[in-house]
Amino acid sequence: MNFTLSKRSWGLLAAMFLLNLAVMSGAITGIIPDLLRMLAAVGALVSIGVDWRQSRLG
Repeated sequence: MNFTLSKRSWGLLAAMFLLNLAVMSGAITGIIPDLLRMLAAVGALVSIGVDWRQSRLG
């Protein structure tokens, strides 16, 4: 089993990291960045799950 993350997974993880960094530093506030963080986190989990499934199937 050779598990690697796709570009989509890396992109979603990077987006989640940058959004978390911006919100935690106080650069952006409000409900929209929080919703975007949640969307990026769910997307990253789903994308990693798809990558893992693909690696298991061959």
